[in-house]
Order: sequence, then structure tokens, then C-alpha cells
Amino acid sequence: MLNELSLVADSLERMGINPVPRHPRINPMGKNKTMLVIGLDAGATPSTFEFLAGEVAGKLFRIEQGSAGSSFPGFNIPVPLCELASIDRSQVAPLLKNLIALAKDKKAESTSIRDAISVLFKVSGPRVFTASQEKQFQRSCKQLVSELHDLLMPIATPALQNFMCLLDILKKHMLELSNFSRQLAALLCAPVSDAPFSRDDLMLLQSVLFGVLDWKKRTEEIASDTYWKTKATQDKQPNNASVPIYLDLAPNAADFTHAKRIAHAETSKLLNKSLIAASDAQKNKEPSDDDTSMGIDAFSGRRVRLQDRFPSPKIAELGNVVLFSVNTKEAPTLFRYQLGGSKIFPAAATHVQKMQDALLFLADDAKIKTTCLPIPGAQSGKRDLLIAYLENDTTAKGNDIPGMAEMFGCETNRLGVSEGDFSERTKNVLQLFSAKLHFSPDLGVRLIALGTIDKGRKQATLNRAYRVSDILEYARQWNDAACNIPAISIISHFEEAPDPPPTVALGKSGKKRRAKAQTQRIPVRRMAGVPSPIDLAVTINRVWSSDPKAGCAATYQRAFSIADAYDVFIPVAPQIAEAKARLALSLLVARMTNVLAAIGAAKTAQRDEKFSDTVREQTLKTVALLGLLLKKLNPITNHKDSYMKEPLYQLGQLLALADSLHQQYCKHVRDNQRPSQLMGNALFNTALEQPKTALARLAERIAPYQAWAQNYKCEDGSYGICPAGKIKICAKRFIEEVNGVFHVRTDELPERMSDEDKAKLLIGYLADTYEPDEESVSGKAGASSKEGDVS
Repeated sequence: MLNELSLVADSLERMGINPVPRHPRINPMGKNKTMLVIGLDAGATPSTFEFLAGEVAGKLFRIEQGSAGSSFPGFNIPVPLCELASIDRSQVAPLLKNLIALAKDKKAESTSIRDAISVLFKVSGPRVFTASQEKQFQRSCKQLVSELHDLLMPIATPALQNFMCLLDILKKHMLELSNFSRQLAALLCAPVSDAPFSRDDLMLLQSVLFGVLDWKKRTEEIASDTYWKTKATQDKQPNNASVPIYLDLAPNAADFTHAKRIAHAETSKLLNKSLIAASDAQKNKEPSDDDTSMGIDAFSGRRVRLQDRFPSPKIAELGNVVLFSVNTKEAPTLFRYQLGGSKIFPAAATHVQKMQDALLFLADDAKIKTTCLPIPGAQSGKRDLLIAYLENDTTAKGNDIPGMAEMFGCETNRLGVSEGDFSERTKNVLQLFSAKLHFSPDLGVRLIALGTIDKGRKQATLNRAYRVSDILEYARQWNDAACNIPAISIISHFEEAPDPPPTVALGKSGKKRRAKAQTQRIPVRRMAGVPSPIDLAVTINRVWSSDPKAGCAATYQRAFSIADAYDVFIPVAPQIAEAKARLALSLLVARMTNVLAAIGAAKTAQRDEKFSDTVREQTLKTVALLGLLLKKLNPITNHKDSYMKEPLYQLGQLLALADSLHQQYCKHVRDNQRPSQLMGNALFNTALEQPKTALARLAERIAPYQAWAQNYKCEDGSYGICPAGKIKICAKRFIEEVNGVFHVRTDELPERMSDEDKAKLLIGYLADTYEPDEESVSGKAGASSKEGDVS
């Protein structure tokens, strides 16, 4: 990952982009949790508190120590602060039941909940913390405080007087976790008349004091032995075991009116600047002969001051990312050659700083969709972070194209509506690219994806560089290729619309009344849109199974990476791109055939199958991707104007029309009693492997249904021809009459089906060639064709 980040840092520097530097030990507080701000008085006793929403808390910085989890002035404190299990059951049980009941009651008043918390606190005992928890607290509030005091005192400005005062107080009064937690718990339960609390604040207050009191599917009796055991397990969950706090000065502790409070974003920025200034002063000192921090930089080859500890900046989606992490303690040999710790990869401290600043500049939460975007990761349920930035841009000092990362990392959804269509979402980006290209002919885009290996390690999973001129051309080709299919739509859902009731005349009086309205279920269809390159990998990596009762279900099996999808999208190496396109087509056909066949059968029969939105979205993406990959592999012979005239496409249409005829027969003759599979759908899997056999069987089975349809007259509709007439037109290619005898011609069908052949058959089966609801057959339902009734 260091090599990729070095490229990023150098590229931004060449374009004159200077990101705001951040000291390696500075990181923002978490934005996903509400934070407690604790005001300390002159004796280091908690005297005030307030709740700070996660969005606001995320703008505050904390200074981290070398030890994991130690930081200041913000850090996590273990909770709950109070002990309940050791209290007499008869005393604590009714109080617990009362508080749990109030917490469940959405109409309960805040004062009642706060009173219940205060009463329960009075009977509780202090929590006993472990030695490691006490030691962790000491590292934050004693060791780190002393270090920061000595480091910042020589360069402290008046704007940091509140922070320096807090350091002085904590250095004078040594805090211990046990005493601090008892004082904090007493403060949280103290009656406050002029500070109303919201329900969410009170629930947080309860969890800080007492932990988890109730949970889903709880069967244990409250305050029983099994209840306390289960509660202890619940309290140890990562989201419940600690709460973030931020130390500040109480109003009566100091009176520095010209300085911002400590829990303020401006103070956090000042702390960052002060730490950078202190580090620069240290770096500018003349190195001594025995200075172990000096060495040869792996990037430049020059003797410089090396990075002693690689930073772990917090970025969007992935959180803290250690730029370089190797546990050298597991390899004692490295220490023998003096390669322990960060010395295994010597890098200049200044260059590492640039790498971190560049990463924070591009991968900030505020830059999502512009220069970064979460994308599907290599592991199921995991997300990587895609970083996209301009290279060699001479028009502006910044990556200022909204939606640039979204162009490469978006997934289409919402059943093909315009917001999810790749061509619609990238139109503005491509226009801006084209405008910049006039001033920067060598303009390029680099894509880097960072993913999670395990809990402690991240790595680069993608590194691609493209010329913007190539992106413009291949994006145009991608959009055109995705339209390489006939009109294909699927039913997304049904809407109920009442028909206007007819007016009926009654009796000789001539009085009229309106008949009762009938409700009609109208299918709403969605057309296939243009999928994105990410969709190619996402669709392929799902393996679907279909069941008549359970429906369609998918499991994740990675066979095609995001990098493979980009290689198909922008074929920098044509031979590799063709090989990956063939692989993609093969996997897509193999993994989606069952779903497409089920969707095609439901589409013909106009049945309201219980397909999920995901299944429908995947179907629309798949048919567009099939046409796209066909054109990628052979733009001429696989163009839709060509393959729609081929026998395999027409065989797919013939199977669909056979389904339509069978469905109409069941509707008018069998009183809507349909078999589990319609005629064409039953032969579909056979056609995928042995098209000649499938055609021969279809010719045998379709005869009685065709004879029935020929004795019924179709009403004049928008399509004008009933299924029997359409079948007659489509079947001309395969069935010929010689001296009054019909023969099935199979010479144009292949002996063995390739993946391209199967794709054409699938597209033909799903193409919109008929509308069953708009075709009606007049005559008596259930009448036999042998009777010769013709209306």
C-alpha cells in the first residue's frame, strides 16, 4: 500500500495540491456514537457534562499515544460504571422492572425515566475495574498528559490556554479510573432542574451507568442468576463495552474568555498545528553521529530522518488504516539484522507525512462520490474504498469533478430507473472530462482501492491508471454495447386500479344504478438500463438457485474481481480484455440461467411471482450485460441487428411464444388451471444444451394447441396477431412444407452450444415479442376445437 500512496502523494504535489497536513498522532473522534463531554473543576473532579451528537463529535480531534486505545483529551471509558449483580435481589428486581418498563413505554415522561435511573443508582455499588483497564486509563490521563505538557509548553499560544490549563490540573491531581468513575456516576445522577434530556440521552445515560438491562428474546427472569450471566455477556459486546468521553474545563475552573473551549473544532485544529510545529522543530535539529532516527529512505535513496512509527489515519468506510503494519516481534531474526519495527521498511518521515495527508485529502467522508466511494469488497459483506483522482491536471489545483468516483464505483439499482442508469449518472462527469481535456491533453485518472485483510490490516486491492481520452471513448462504447439487446422488460410489481362501473337500466321505470366496480391488477414493467462496470462483478459473483416454493436465493462466490471488470470496461490490453470478457460471459450464463428462465416463465404467464427486488434488478442487469459482452467479443456478428436474425435467437422467441400459447390455452380451455411449467419453459434447459432435440419435441407438443388457436378469432389489438399467428411466422425458419408434409429443419442449429449461443437464446426467450394481457381470444371458455366453433 505504501507504493500506491507514494504515487498519490507525488501526483498531488506535481499538480500543486497541498492538502492540510495532519500530525500522525491526531485522529478524529468517532462520528457514529454520541459522546459525553465532561467538565473538570480545578480539583480534577467531574462537575458538568453534556451530550454531543456523533456528527459534531466527529469534528473533534484526539491525540493518540503509541499504545493502542490511549488518547487525550478524548478516549473510551469502560462501562457500565455501576455494579448491580451483588445487590440483594428483592431490592434491585422491582427497580429494574420499573426502569425497563419505562424504557419500553414510548409515552413515558423523561422526568419519570430520570427519577427511575436515580433511584436505581442509589442502591447500586461501584464497579471494580481490571488492572489492564486501570493501566489504560493511566496511560491516557497521566503518561500522555505529562508528555503533551512538556511538548507543548514551549510553543503554547494564548489560544491554547484552556487546553494547557487542563493539562496542568491533571498533572497536579493524578486521576484514577475507580475514583473518576464513581464521581462521574454521581454527577450523571445528580438532579438537574434546568437541563431537560431527550429520550435518546436518557437511554445512553442508562447504558453508561448500568449497561444493557434488556435484550431481544430475553427469557431470563430479571435479577436472577441466569439474567446476570447473560447481562455480563451482553455488556462485553464491542458496541456496549465502552463509551467515548471528552475532557474539558468546567466554567468555574478557568476564565480564559479569549480562548475557545477544548471541545471545539477550532481548538482541535490548533492542537494539530501545534503538534506539527513541535515535530518540525525536532526534525530541524542537526542530527548527531549516533542518531538512530537517520537512515536511507527506501523511496529516494537519500540519508534522511526516518519515520519511527507509521501513522494510522481514519478515512471513510475503513476507519483507521495503518499505512504499514508488520509484527516484527514474531520474527526474531529481523532484530538480529537491526530490522525491527518500522526499520524493515525505512521511509522518510516527511514523505510518510505527505502520504498520510494525501490519503486524508482524497478519502475524507466529505469527498464521497467525488474522490472516494465504498465498493463491494473481495469478502462477502465487506466493503472496499475506491479512491479516484486526476493526474496531470493543469486546469485547477484540486480534484473538483463531482461524481468522479461514483462513475467508476457506482452500482445501478432501482430496477433500471434513470437515477440508477450508468449512462445517466456519468453524463456530467464525462462532459467535465471533455472540457478539461482541451487544456490538459495528458489528463489521466488513477484508481486505487483499499480493502480489509483482517481486523488490523488493510491493503491495496486495485491500482489502475487510465488516460481520460480513453475513458471518454470506452464509456461511449460501453453505453452503446449495453443497448445491444431488443426491447426487454420485466414486471416489477402490480398496481390495483378499479374499472369504471357500467351503468345498468332496471325495470320499466327507467331508473338506473351503477354496478359495483371491479378491481383490475395492472402489471408495471421496467426496462433494462445500462449497468456499470461494478455491476459486472457484482452480478457474476452471485450464484442463484431457484425453487418453486422457496423462490430464488443467492450465495456469494467470488469468481470475478472489480479489477477484472475494469479490464473489460477499458481494454488497455486487448487480449486480456477479450479473455476476461469470455470468462465473464461464461460465468454469467452459468450462474443466471435458472433465474432468467424463472423470470421468463412468470413474464409470459403474467403471474405475480414472489421474486425479490434484488432478483428483478439482477435480471435487468444480466440481460444488458449479455448484450454488452456479446458486442465486446464481436462487434459485427454479435450486433443485435445480426443475431436477432439468427436461428438461436428465433428459437428463444419460439419457446417464449409457445409459453404464451400454452398460457392462453389454459386460460380459455382449462379455466386458468396451469401446469407447474409451461411448454416452452419445460424445454428451455434442453434447448441450452441440445437445441435440435428441443425443437423436435416442441414441434410434437405444440400441434394440438396450434390447432385450437386456429379456430378462434383474435380481437383486434395493438399487436394485431394472436400467439398462434406469431408462432407461425417465427416457425417458418424451422418448419417447412414439402408435398403437404411438414418437416422440422434443424440444419441451422449447432450440435454444441457455445456461451455466445446460449446468451442469444436467453435474450430471445426474454425479448418483448408479445403482451398476453392485450391479446384476447373470443369464444366460449372451455370449448373444444373439434367442435369447429368459429366466432
